[in-house]
Amino acid sequence: MDCVGCEKCKLWGKLQVIGLGTALKILFSVDDIGQLTLTRNEVIALFNLVSRLSESVHTVGQLLCTLISQGYTDVVVPSLCRDLQAP
Repeated sequence: MDCVGCEKCKLWGKLQVIGLGTALKILFSVDDIGQLTLTRNEVIALFNLVSRLSESVHTVGQLLCTLISQGYTDVVVPSLCRDLQAP
């Protein structure tokens, strides 16, 4: 992440990469989950990553609803905008 010029982008990028690493660490240490120890930074990064990903999924759902309301019929219909779909 040191190739990015903006300090704010470096910070958020590193935080998200640490979050992904933590998720993988949890996923691949299933055998001995009781022995798993996470640092404070890993926990913070993981919660931040989950927040960002859920926000992204929500935004995609809103964009799909917008497409459906504009008449596009070849998109996957999320459950939150089923009432916008024409019969």
